[in-house]
Amino acid sequence: PLATVEFAILDLLGKVAGKSMGQLLGEIHHPQVAIYQANNYRGLSAEESVKRIKRTVAQNGAKAVKFKVGGRMRQPDRPEGRSKKLIPMMREAFGPEMTIYADANGAYDVREAIRIGRLLEEHNIDFYEEPVPFDWYEETRQVADALEIPIAGGEQEPSLRNFRWLIANGALQICQPDLFYFGGMIRSMRV
Repeated sequence: PLATVEFAILDLLGKVAGKSMGQLLGEIHHPQVAIYQANNYRGLSAEESVKRIKRTVAQNGAKAVKFKVGGRMRQPDRPEGRSKKLIPMMREAFGPEMTIYADANGAYDVREAIRIGRLLEEHNIDFYEEPVPFDWYEETRQVADALEIPIAGGEQEPSLRNFRWLIANGALQICQPDLFYFGGMIRSMRV
């Protein structure tokens, strides 16, 4: 609710001032922002997942894609072995020019997260999102310390204090506060 009220106020102030929300909040560094095509094809074979992702990217012309690995929140990979097969297929299907992200949605324990992370590194995947459950802060740091691939997270994080810890301890290289869940644009900018 706080974010919704904040967005409405910023929108109103912007209309009165004749400025965009970005101009109200500060200097605009990137007037155009690339988007990525996300999907949620867990439960489908690696082949079917790639086929669907390719079709969607062809329809919208996205220059980046995010695919799902593992099972959501510590659930097993389904079909079994899907992620191990899917990771190299994604890079092969989209080539070296496509930006590719992987999202585990907290699927793994530390050992398995590192194993999958090394496979992602081997295939030049650009970031690894939420390899362990989002509130496993120390474990997220352990995964980040073991890998070179940037670790992304924070979309479920409600605490500025916890973001401070995650950043200070090198657990996250890419912070993704959810604009609504975290309480608005201004609060997210503090991260």
